[in-house]
Amino acid sequence: FVYSKNYADTFNVENIIQKNKDKTIDFLFTGALTEYRLKLLENLKKNSDLKIEYTDLEQDHKKRLETLSKTKFLLGLKQNQFQTFISVNRIYNAIITEIPILVEGENYFTPSYFHDFIYLEKTETFLAKMKEMSKNYDFYKNDFVNKKKLYLEFSEKHKEELKEFIKQFNPKNA
Repeated sequence: FVYSKNYADTFNVENIIQKNKDKTIDFLFTGALTEYRLKLLENLKKNSDLKIEYTDLEQDHKKRLETLSKTKFLLGLKQNQFQTFISVNRIYNAIITEIPILVEGENYFTPSYFHDFIYLEKTETFLAKMKEMSKNYDFYKNDFVNKKKLYLEFSEKHKEELKEFIKQFNPKNA
């Protein structure tokens, strides 16, 4: 995934970042609520005093933006205990909106090039990491803004490499 200003603009990022200084949602998960995810989310809620919300594939864009504007952190969860591929789009949206994302993973997931731009934690220590992040929101918020800058540099580099790759197949260059 490379950064696209047009796509980013659909999130009205400045509004999300500035609108609600008082974040009322500690962690938000949006996506398919598989049996595995529901069990994990309910367990996380039961064993903490964190404000954890989740919704099944929020379709109303305006409502989604409003919810994001109240959110401190996003969650990236596996669909089942064996999954090693995490939604690239979920991570990309976190980067665009500058909402730090904590991703459930067992030391790795694919695509690995996103490792530098997220917070990755094993399932068994996921709740402890959530609590630590919540207590240190300002640190993670600032750190994630820096991760976004690194991602934008990464993205620009790969855009140029992709352009060069495509030129190889342009008949005018043959």
